[in-house]
Amino acid sequence: MKRIRNAVRRSSILLFAIVAMLASGQAGAGPAVTFNPQLADTLRVAWSRIGPTDNVDPQTARSVTNWRLVMEAYETLTYYPDPTAEPQPFLAESWRRLEGGRVWEFKLKRGIRFSTGNEMTAEAVKYSIDRAMRIGIGSIFPLEGIYDRTEVVDRYTVRFHLESSTLAWPAILANPVILGIIDPDYVEKNGGIQIGRANPVVSRTSAGTGPWVVEEIRPNERIQYRRNPNYWRGWQAPYLERVAIQIVPEESTRLLLLERGDVDIAEVSGLSLPELKNRIRANSLPIRVIENDARGRPLPSLGLFWVNLNHGVLPTSDINVRRGLRHSFNYEQFLSRVMNGYGVRMRGLVPSAAPCADKTYQLPQFDLVRAKRFFDEASPAAQQVLRQGFVFRFQTNYVLQREGALMWQADLARVGVNVRLEEVDASTWLQTTRTRPGQPLSEARWTGSYPDPEYFMHPIRTGYWPPTGFGSAYAGGPEIDGLIQAARTAGTWERRCEFYKRLSNWLNEDATFVEVSELHGGIHPFNVQANWVRGFVHNPATTSPSVFYPMFKRQ
Repeated sequence: MKRIRNAVRRSSILLFAIVAMLASGQAGAGPAVTFNPQLADTLRVAWSRIGPTDNVDPQTARSVTNWRLVMEAYETLTYYPDPTAEPQPFLAESWRRLEGGRVWEFKLKRGIRFSTGNEMTAEAVKYSIDRAMRIGIGSIFPLEGIYDRTEVVDRYTVRFHLESSTLAWPAILANPVILGIIDPDYVEKNGGIQIGRANPVVSRTSAGTGPWVVEEIRPNERIQYRRNPNYWRGWQAPYLERVAIQIVPEESTRLLLLERGDVDIAEVSGLSLPELKNRIRANSLPIRVIENDARGRPLPSLGLFWVNLNHGVLPTSDINVRRGLRHSFNYEQFLSRVMNGYGVRMRGLVPSAAPCADKTYQLPQFDLVRAKRFFDEASPAAQQVLRQGFVFRFQTNYVLQREGALMWQADLARVGVNVRLEEVDASTWLQTTRTRPGQPLSEARWTGSYPDPEYFMHPIRTGYWPPTGFGSAYAGGPEIDGLIQAARTAGTWERRCEFYKRLSNWLNEDATFVEVSELHGGIHPFNVQANWVRGFVHNPATTSPSVFYPMFKRQ
């Protein structure tokens, strides 16, 4: 623990030194930051990098950051105004459920045009979902085992035929990386549908109905949007003209850019927020932290952090090792010291803001005596690996972060478990987690694209295991797949929630994960803003329409 405290102290000292340099005029700090009217029409944003940032094609994009980019240029038929509401019409005018939920008919709004000028029609809807299924590399996992085909009824009416009924279909369609509607004419004129791989033109440009058009993209470095002049919701002052996003993996650099006034918004982790708030108060910085709603309540979240315990390799293939690992993690200390209170205990796979959240979930407790007892009951082969040691590759600024990984390593060493840490970047992490048999321990970060509990079951579905998904625990099997399917096809919410509770109980008994944390809603990509930024609306679902559309800058 002394080593951990020293590491945290050194990080704090380094951060304080940077701020002191800014205050004293070093590092080009210059005068106090003020609003610049000449930059009023461009919003400048600094984000961390969670996976690759190189693709804005809704039918082939993967990674959290790419998904954020897609939703600014592409829209779909439904959306969630907030996680507690039902899905609402967006590009659709209305819908109805037919044949007990095996057919869903959607009426489209008329006169909506793509950024190319072409009209959005039922044919475009069918083309978009067919394209996703034919290419086969996008985020189509929610459609597996449920979707059959799409029928064009007329120019503004489309029917989705399903293999089995589900109440979740309007929620599934709210996700732009499942059904972000793209202009078929644009795709066909720029290489067409390319089976099994991304279209390089469509990946770096855009042809959606959303408010923004991709103007420039430099993979993993920068993306710039300009207004879509054909946007169906219109442009009245004081909207922005452009949005420029920089990908800045180092948090200290994002903070530096923000406090120098070089960006208007910066994504900041819970590790740095308390000290940042202290500096805002002490130095009267023109910056605010967005972590509560208008009534002062914490923002809701659909974000979950956990560590997969791989059932397919030693030592975690032994259930006693998995149980020991769950009791070896100091959850409360992690929440207080690493996340600085910006998280709560995770209770299974359905977050507390979503329907069917299990408030009776039995939380594992930090208990090294009990952990040691489980490790001692493991097989001789598993115990040998524990003594000899194994590697835990964790991603920079992802789940545990360096401080959390060091904390866990130190506690495991106290009970004779040797874990060697390797900190890797996003690309290396993806390479190591997308191939079998995988690693004993693998971080997982799951943010709800839509708040239906169905979405949070995919990490334990066998169909989502690598190479389709990534970072799997390789748990479950036909019986668990059957429970997931039964939950998604149940005819009432009461019945669905019963199935999700059974799945939560299985997670506990199987010791599938180390459930690290459910995120505080204040940890989101827009959480620190200059005071002159206006119009931000928080929505924890990544399927919400463009976040930047209602925003503007004003002194």
